[in-house]
Amino acid sequence: MFCPQCGKEVDDNANVCPFCGAQLKKSQSAASGGTAVSGVAPAQSDAMAFVGIIVGVIGALLVIIGTFLPMIQDTTGFGLKYSIMINDEFGEARWRFLGIVLIAIAAVSVLFSFLRIKVVSIIFATINLIVSGVFCFALVSAVNEDDYSKYFKYGAGFYCLIAGAVILLVGSILLKKKAKG
Repeated sequence: MFCPQCGKEVDDNANVCPFCGAQLKKSQSAASGGTAVSGVAPAQSDAMAFVGIIVGVIGALLVIIGTFLPMIQDTTGFGLKYSIMINDEFGEARWRFLGIVLIAIAAVSVLFSFLRIKVVSIIFATINLIVSGVFCFALVSAVNEDDYSKYFKYGAGFYCLIAGAVILLVGSILLKKKAKG
């Protein structure tokens, strides 16, 4: 069994944890009359859930920042920058709507991470990654289609959006359910 206080493995017959001195409680099993002790360490589960939530929040923040940063920049020296949310030419209503959708999906994924609903958090993080990937692939295709690639380079928003979506998914995968004490 594992100590509920420190999470270290201790002898099944121990009444006190030899590592931290915590009192070990054993619940009687009604069916067999034996002892039933949870094999999941709550401290480890809580720590992993915390890491998953923090990583997910970082990923969501990168997605949000990526929608405002330039997706592509020109290399001609005119200083043209095109982002999803800002700019009259590239930041049309449909692109702003896409940016709002990406931010909303990332926020919902983080919300479910806080609620420790792993499967739903993974689903929304995966949707975010797919939408981000499809958008960035379409952007790459549009730039390369008319041989504009020599005039443009991919900006920080492009890389930030993809990295944020991947990190958000990793955070959702790291999430563990809260251990039942």
